[in-house]
Amino acid sequence: MGAAYVVAPSRRGQGVGAATLRALVADPGTADVEQFVLGIEPDNAASLRAAAAAGFARRTAEPDAEDMVYLHLRR
Repeated sequence: MGAAYVVAPSRRGQGVGAATLRALVADPGTADVEQFVLGIEPDNAASLRAAAAAGFARRTAEPDAEDMVYLHLRR
C-alpha cells in the first residue's frame, strides 16, 4: 500500500497534513497495518512537522541515496 498527499497552499499551516496522517492510521482499512513508514525530503520542514504531530518518529537521521529521511509509527 502506498499513499501521498499534497496540502493546498491556502490550507497550509492549519494542521491538515497531520490530520490526514492521523486519519490514514485510524482508518479501518489500515487496521491490519502494524507499521507505517514515511519517506520525506529532509528540507520539507512542514511535512516533518506534520509527521511528528501525527505521532511518527525518526527512523533514520541521515538522508538515503534518494535524499529521503524516514519516519515510522508502530501500533
